[in-house]
Amino acid sequence: MLKNHLVTNQHVIGDIQKYIYKNNELAFVELSYYLESERKPIKIESQVFLDSLIFCRHENSWDYAVLRIPELEIENIYNFELGNPDLLKVGDDIAFLGFPLGVEHLTCSYGIVSALYQSNNVDKIQLDANVNPGSSGSPLFRPDTGQVIGIVTRKRTGLEDKFEENKSILSEFAKQLHINSGLDFFVNDIDYPANLQDFKHIQAYTAQVAIDVYSEIGKYISAGIGLAYSIKHLNSNQCYIDL
Repeated sequence: MLKNHLVTNQHVIGDIQKYIYKNNELAFVELSYYLESERKPIKIESQVFLDSLIFCRHENSWDYAVLRIPELEIENIYNFELGNPDLLKVGDDIAFLGFPLGVEHLTCSYGIVSALYQSNNVDKIQLDANVNPGSSGSPLFRPDTGQVIGIVTRKRTGLEDKFEENKSILSEFAKQLHINSGLDFFVNDIDYPANLQDFKHIQAYTAQVAIDVYSEIGKYISAGIGLAYSIKHLNSNQCYIDL
């Protein structure tokens, strides 16, 4: 939270938006926050959540989103302060929060800045720290001051392109098997094996399972480089200054 506004990655919000649009009957989005070390869930109507986005930058750019959610403003939630990312140096200590690998408890990870560089006009902070799925959107802060100097984004393993290429091939294969099977529902909704009546159905189901397993393997490859994007753009953004 910054100035009573929720700040996270755009790709995190984008994933939630896609899920809402895909599931038209999804009435609520459930968020949670910590108050005095206690995790508190809140439910927000889906449309209210969609309307709460006031500013964002695409994940291929600065990858951040700013949301104004009244349910979070009325609680005494800790608000971070923005620091000066220009003072950051290689070797500086950093820390970030998150729910890595789907754990249910808030986790603090610690490390150092291993590199500072610019790519596609974005100031990036390379981390010697354990960034995993569930770390995205975390504030990257200085442990000594608590001031935020970046937003943690995705981990790069060097294998993403190959994984995505193979996943695309598997997805196309599954799509064709799904069409050929004549199923009028998604194969991952099938209760195997009771609802599978013939070999074509089994093929379609198996292909979908392969995609799901392959996607999970991609999430948990341990070797990788943690990345965060500098909050320089957010810090200078007129939308944020006026909050």
